[in-house]
Amino acid sequence: MKKAQDIEGIYDVFSHETALTPEDVDDFYVDIYKELGIGEQTKIVKADGGDFSEFSYEFQTISEIGEDEIFLNPENDEYYNKEIVSAENQQKWKSFKAVEVGNIFPLSDKFSKSFDYKIAGKNIIMGCCGIGVSRIMGILAELNIDEKGLVWDEKIAPVEFYLAG
Repeated sequence: MKKAQDIEGIYDVFSHETALTPEDVDDFYVDIYKELGIGEQTKIVKADGGDFSEFSYEFQTISEIGEDEIFLNPENDEYYNKEIVSAENQQKWKSFKAVEVGNIFPLSDKFSKSFDYKIAGKNIIMGCCGIGVSRIMGILAELNIDEKGLVWDEKIAPVEFYLAG
């Protein structure tokens, strides 16, 4: 599994001419989600980019407890958040409930232009990304429960075993 310092290279992207994309962090994120046992059901989803870019990117874990609705485009095998899917496609694409467990926001040069921040005379292309730690714990709890209670994987369990008297 990659370590947090492995993501350090992402910050190099901010000073280049291109925007931050899922490809810049997805290996790192996907490794984490796989390690936690939710890799297969966690999808990269295009969402509204707001004032900064055409799209932002969300990492959504498919689950019936999800508050988001995502759609799979069968023509390109890409997932889209409901907020950007037209009504026509909502009727013909398969939908899923999902929980957002991470995101990437390409910010372009909106803030660097405003503050006239440059590197080597060029505007800095910025972006931000994050993993939703509390959301991950929630989805893991939901997926790892049985009639006796929570069954934590040893990778995330607070203790190896617990004795009750």
